[in-house]
Amino acid sequence: MDIPPEIHKSVPGLAGTLTALLFVRGDGWKRVIGTCIAGAFIARIIGPLAADVMHSSPEVAGYVTGLFGMAIVAKMFDMILGFDAKQAAKDLWDAVLKRVRG
Repeated sequence: MDIPPEIHKSVPGLAGTLTALLFVRGDGWKRVIGTCIAGAFIARIIGPLAADVMHSSPEVAGYVTGLFGMAIVAKMFDMILGFDAKQAAKDLWDAVLKRVRG
């Protein structure tokens, strides 16, 4: 059975994201599946560029970008969910007043 080239190119990135699952704390299945899919997409998009930069095979670069892509997406979720809009607005207002007052 022949594997289509698009799927064949995506397998290393998916393997990297599945490896990253070993290091992700249990935050619910929706978030885990979302970060896994996002990591695979990051690997598929950035993997070829990373292969050129690293002077490595596309498979190795896809795996590495899938592994770290998922970690980056997981951290972004943490940052978004931990964002305090009221505190950010207060800090911005304080910075504006400090700038205006000199």
